Amino acid sequence: MLSDLVVAYLFFGGAGAGACFVASLLALRSPRGAVRNVEFASYYGRFYVATYSCATACLLVGAVCLSLDLGRFDALVVLLFSPRISYIAVGSFAVLGCFALSLALVLAWLSIGWQGASDRRLCAVFATQVAALLASFCVMAYTGLLLQSIGSVPLWNSSLVPVLFVASSASCGCALAVLSAHVANVARPFDRTLSTIAKCDATLIAVEIACLVALTVSALHVDAANQTQAMLLASVENLVFGDFALVFWLGLIAVGLAAPLLFDVLWAKSGHSPRFALAACACVLVGGIVLRACLVGAGAHPEISTL
Repeated sequence: MLSDLVVAYLFFGGAGAGACFVASLLALRSPRGAVRNVEFASYYGRFYVATYSCATACLLVGAVCLSLDLGRFDALVVLLFSPRISYIAVGSFAVLGCFALSLALVLAWLSIGWQGASDRRLCAVFATQVAALLASFCVMAYTGLLLQSIGSVPLWNSSLVPVLFVASSASCGCALAVLSAHVANVARPFDRTLSTIAKCDATLIAVEIACLVALTVSALHVDAANQTQAMLLASVENLVFGDFALVFWLGLIAVGLAAPLLFDVLWAKSGHSPRFALAACACVLVGGIVLRACLVGAGAHPEISTL
């Protein structure tokens, strides 16, 4: 079975990439005139430094979890430079690339926050953000593609899994961006931005729900005589009615998906009260790790012992 370290790796890697993706997307849309102004640039700098720092930390934790699961830190280096191309090798390169770009953007926005930005510096930061946007999307998709590539587990062998993981990672990224805005004390200046993030997060949660429903429904009309389809049915039953049912319904459906939608509504009606925003973010992050734990646990095959 896949270890808890793999679950942590999938979560922190996905959430870190999601935060990097959201920050890069927002930064690319930031008005250049405001960023050139030292007074306004300080607000942008604080927000993006906090968000990219959060993304960098999560990606680092994910890389450490992967190294620990492999048994030795040098095993990750061997994996990266192995001539054999695999999902995990490509994904590891993507994670390290995303980490490096995110760290570079922390330093760039730290400088912009203090000094403003010249046209030349803005061009360099723009190019780095485009690269970070692409790298972070690769990492978000990779975490799902990694499971899908393990064909011996029918629950994971679906095109819905990468879509589910991308939506979940982006949702976690939205939560980390909102948390970063509050930690950096710039929630009020970015009130409209946070409102847009909340709406995007609601859409992403709807995508997650649709994917979970589709995965469950796909197991309802199976041929029990077919071993592969029977395994799919057993995994879904284990997830919905069996050993993982309590965690699935309470931790994922109630806390991870329904509660954030409720808190987003309360946040909007309360005049954007921070307590509802922070509660929604906490629930999204709980749902992110529970989703991965449930899918990995319910879909695990006895023959799978390691990545």
